Amino acid sequence: MVPKSSICLLEKKYPWDKKAVDDAVAYAHTKGVLLIHAAGNDHVNIDSVAHYPCKTFLNGKQAENFIDIGALHWKQGDNMVADFSNYGKRTVDVFAPGVDIYSSQSPDWRAFQPSMLTENRVCQ
Repeated sequence: MVPKSSICLLEKKYPWDKKAVDDAVAYAHTKGVLLIHAAGNDHVNIDSVAHYPCKTFLNGKQAENFIDIGALHWKQGDNMVADFSNYGKRTVDVFAPGVDIYSSQSPDWRAFQPSMLTENRVCQ
């Protein structure tokens, strides 16, 4: 198990300053930090649509310490990927439960939608 201090969850959706973010990702790699990023909730193929932050540096190389996570539905078969989740055979590394997730973090144990806790499921 990776110590929680070695994991960072990424949240932004826009290209604030791609070079600064790339530098931060590269620095995190030197410190052994794993970066976890939700693939997004726009139901698009992020192999062909830009999304941020992303594991591809400006120079075209790939960050080794960066994981994109899509959301799974509890249904099986063709409906396994949540209908809102971004996807991509090259870009999304793993899928985790992201539909009807109940949590004790909510006072009434309500389900979080959509995939608010998907990244956290991978970290546990």
